[in-house]
Formats: sequence, structure tokens, C-alpha cells
Amino acid sequence: MTAAADRHALAHVPREEADRPLAVARYAEGSLDAIGDVGRPSSLTRVASFAPPSSARGPNEELETALRAWASLARTELARTVPSTEVLRNIANQARHLYAVSARLVEVSFTNGNLPRRAAEVVHDELRQAAQVMHALQQQWEAVTTATRPGHEYVTVATNLHASLSAIERESLLPGEKVDVTGRVDVDRALADLRYAATDLVELAHAGAQLPEPLIRSEQLFAPARILPSTMERVHDRNHGKYVAIRLTEGAALINAAQEGSRAAQEVRATLEISMGPIAAIELTTHSPALVPRRELEPATGLGGPDLL
Repeated sequence: MTAAADRHALAHVPREEADRPLAVARYAEGSLDAIGDVGRPSSLTRVASFAPPSSARGPNEELETALRAWASLARTELARTVPSTEVLRNIANQARHLYAVSARLVEVSFTNGNLPRRAAEVVHDELRQAAQVMHALQQQWEAVTTATRPGHEYVTVATNLHASLSAIERESLLPGEKVDVTGRVDVDRALADLRYAATDLVELAHAGAQLPEPLIRSEQLFAPARILPSTMERVHDRNHGKYVAIRLTEGAALINAAQEGSRAAQEVRATLEISMGPIAAIELTTHSPALVPRRELEPATGLGGPDLL
């Protein structure tokens, strides 16, 4: 952990302040060599330290700050006694947007020669499939409500994240002769931040997948009576446009979509860790389809904003 922390420090502290971290890093690395057998897989070797700049400058710092603030407040919102379905819908929407932007940056990284073709193909295909799953989940959450409003702080950070992702996406989707994305965005740094965000999404998607059933059983999840199966008890509510608590059988599609979203988030994280980590340079043995042309990424520009107010 000390070695990992020092590598992080050396990458971010001013050069004139690097002597002490460098000395500690050398000591830690020497100790690891003396101990031996420390190459076994461990989550401790992937510990990340986040200290987003207080005054973000440029698209990369804006993205890092927006991702950290959004992930933190999303956790807070999901921990409420009765979470807002608007937040759950927004998490799915942000995931879809994040995966679309990541796919575009992966293509840029491949074009620049920084990512092997096979690795880029695998990651690109996985991200596209996950984005489709999250879109389906977003649509399921749109049909129901807990009547709980999201916090104002969450609305703000969700809007900021959407704007930051859209700015990077907008620049990278312009024709190559009109903009040099590498001149404005550090692609490798952006992809690293998005990889950390993919880990956040695993946690958020898992938490979201645990909510539909208890909300339904406690009669805290509602839908317009007109879109639900008609029963004698609901005739009055249907005629007056009222919302009613849904039944467990009526929430089966939502439950399945939430579970699919959780699995998709886990698969994306695993693919990013394998294909974009140190072993990405190794030729993958499985055959993958060719990279999807840029035009197939264009629908991402039509993603809706947070729409939480």
C-alpha cells in the first residue's frame, strides 16, 4: 500500500516536493523485494487515492471532479430510506453516457497507437452492450416512482457530470480534420478516470438492483394506474389518472432489468481491468469483430440530460 501511495504521490506532487515520496518509495520497493512473493493478486494493490482539484481547469480536471462528486452523492442518495427513482434512472443514464464516452476514447487511443487492436475491439464491444442494458434499465425506472425527490446537491453534480462527459464526447466526435482531441483532452488520463468510475458503477448498480423488490413489497413503488393491468379495485384510479402501488408480478421486468444492469457493470469493469491493464499488450486469443465505425457511436450525442427538476 505504501508503494502504491508513493507512486500516486510522485505522479501528482510538484517536482520540488518529490524527494521525500521518492525516498519512501525506494524503501518500500526494496522491502517488497526482500519479502518476496508479493506478486499475487490483491485488491490492495489497486487502491486509488482521489484528491480532485478544488478549482478544476481543463476538461480532464473537470471530468475527474465531476465523477468524484457524482459518485459520492449517488451513494448518499441510494442510502436514503426511500430512494428517489429519478436518481436511479439518472444513474442508469449516466452509466450509459459514461460507457459511450469511454468507447469513443478507446477508439481514439487505438487510433493513436496506445492500445492494441484486439484489446480495443473487446472493450468497445463490451461498452456498447452495457450501454444498451443501461438504456433498458433507464426506461424501466421511468415508468415508476417512489414520490421521493432527489436532493438539490445531487441534481447539481449530475448536471455537471453530464456537461463534462458531453464536452469530451462533443470534441471527440467532430471530424478529425476539424479538431485534434489529443490537443485538448489527455485521452489516457480520461480513460483512467473513467475506469475508476466504472468501479463506482459496479457498486451503484448493485445497490440499485437490491431496491425494486423491497420497495414493491413495502408498497413504496408506484405507477400510473392506466399503464397497469386493469382490475376492479383500480377502475376509479384509472379513470382519475391516479398512481397506485404496483404488485410484485408487475415489477418483474424492472427487477430483471436492474439485475442485468448490475451484471453488465461488473462485466465492464472486468473487461477494462483485463484489456486496458498491463496485460493489454499481450495478444488476446479470442476472435473479436472489427472496431465499430465512428458513425455507430453518434447516437450517444442524443443522450438526455439528468432531467431531475
